[in-house]
Amino acid sequence: MPMNTLKMIDPVRTRITIGAGAAAAVGEHARALGMRHAMLVTDPHVAAHAATAAARAALTACGIATTCYADVVPDPSDASVNAAAQCYRQSSADGIIALGGGSSIDTAKAVGVLAHAAAPSIDAFYLGAGRAPSGRPPLICLPTTAGTGSEVTEVAVVTDTALNRKMVVRHPTVAPDVALIDPSLCQTMPPRLTAATGSDALAHAIEALTSSMANPISDALALAAVQQVVTALPLAYRDGTDLAARTAMSTAATLAGLAFNHARLHLGHAVGHALGTAWHLPHGIGCVVCLPAIVDFLTPACPTAVASIAAICGTTVAELPATLTRLIRSVGIAGLGTWLAPAKSTGEVLVSLIAQETRLIALSPRQPTLADWAAIVHASWDD
Repeated sequence: MPMNTLKMIDPVRTRITIGAGAAAAVGEHARALGMRHAMLVTDPHVAAHAATAAARAALTACGIATTCYADVVPDPSDASVNAAAQCYRQSSADGIIALGGGSSIDTAKAVGVLAHAAAPSIDAFYLGAGRAPSGRPPLICLPTTAGTGSEVTEVAVVTDTALNRKMVVRHPTVAPDVALIDPSLCQTMPPRLTAATGSDALAHAIEALTSSMANPISDALALAAVQQVVTALPLAYRDGTDLAARTAMSTAATLAGLAFNHARLHLGHAVGHALGTAWHLPHGIGCVVCLPAIVDFLTPACPTAVASIAAICGTTVAELPATLTRLIRSVGIAGLGTWLAPAKSTGEVLVSLIAQETRLIALSPRQPTLADWAAIVHASWDD
């Protein structure tokens, strides 16, 4: 095999439990990791949910004191992460429990990096900034959404307020110790959040399959995730109490997270980051709204991967973009113009912002020109 075809495949670093009731074991896992005082990292909505009280009770039953940090914000900023880390230091906690969606989990990861390094600000640890994370306190994740996969990845995404850009903290030590993936925690998600987070999982899987770093392990994980999302996302969107659909979506999110942890992400997330920072579009919606046109653009560069996706979706390669469009429309995600209306000239601004996401774009097997991006945006504009 020529050397340029070799790809390094990282092992799974997180102990994973999936199934209804998995969250009940949080105290036992925390105790096994040596925690005596855990800081629970969550957002105001989840803090008021019964799941938070249950987690604290399970920790208390195992002799573990708790401090609850409930000020996580969507798309966590450097300032919010630094504030959470300050709370961790003041609490004298020796471990972290993330309970919530990707924002809570990413905040918890970043807090762990800062706590271990005794550093004041997360910006020193951005990918390419020169300082690599060297460790973190014990970390357990209990996702309450099904999409980000952050509970099993070595990545934390932080919005830099000065740059107004999403930045990445990436290192093997960032990956959580334990992920307790309990689909019953997702049953109260409203339909719009179900669609947004589930679409994020779909984008993760499709981008991993079409990445220049794709490999047999990531392909197997990503294909399984696509299969689950295509079947289960419309069901979970229509009936949030459907535990079978919620279980399938929670599984898909984790599979897709493992897939992109190996293979990385590219064009869909370049769009998502631009839409998230400039228009505050929910992350999953931003990543998927141009995905059908992106798949069409990528087909000449990775025909086998696209054919595999089409087969799972029960369609042809030629019809795959339309099939994906129908899927995302079925869960209430409209065309790009709905989110950026009224002027199509906004698309020109979007193209310029997307083009700045060079780190992500570089991982695409086909490099889009500005004209290509304009065509992708145009094709994604209307319903």
